Amino acid sequence: ISMGSAVFCVGSVLGAKGNTKAQTIKGGGKIFIRAEKAKDAGSLRLRMSGVKLTNTDGYFNKSDPFYQFTKKEEGFRGTEWNIV
Repeated sequence: ISMGSAVFCVGSVLGAKGNTKAQTIKGGGKIFIRAEKAKDAGSLRLRMSGVKLTNTDGYFNKSDPFYQFTKKEEGFRGTEWNIV
């Protein structure tokens, strides 16, 4: 079950105050992103955290949330989002 998702344009994040942007997700909550220009090409460093995440597995179970990264690729069927 997806708890939320957001798409950020790196250029708009780097142009924002403090290089930080946020988007509200369905069901409440926000996803924040902060970016910095890399000194060397080809590297990406992320720091992510979840705060007050909703338990989607019911009262007697405990959710096990995770992050999933996808990338946009052009395939035989057109544009596809594939898990990295």
